[in-house]
Amino acid sequence: MENERTIKMCKKCGITIHTNNDERKLCRMCEQEHNGWTNYETWLVVCWIDNEQKFIEVLKKIVNKKVEFEVHRDDELKEVIEEYVMGTNPKATLRMDLINSALSRVNWKEMVEHYKEYPFD
Repeated sequence: MENERTIKMCKKCGITIHTNNDERKLCRMCEQEHNGWTNYETWLVVCWIDNEQKFIEVLKKIVNKKVEFEVHRDDELKEVIEEYVMGTNPKATLRMDLINSALSRVNWKEMVEHYKEYPFD
């Protein structure tokens, strides 16, 4: 069939892609790079982290922690940033929905990989 959609995984971030293009290897988020990062949202979070000493200390702990699965590091970093940005009990508002939308585009895996190479000392 000509318009048959297939399910693939993005070669960069692993997210599921539903496509009818056999050549497509990246999800839309990974196709939109910004300053060498997956996208603007990832780049922006990295900029803020790099300029906040308290985040650098948290990152050092996350990156150096022994974990069973690498995804645990990604999730932990995401939770730390989300709590910082939204607080511990965010109310449903347009502002929070927009923030959630932006944070859902952040490539946490890419950030963890970057900070594994980071010269912390």
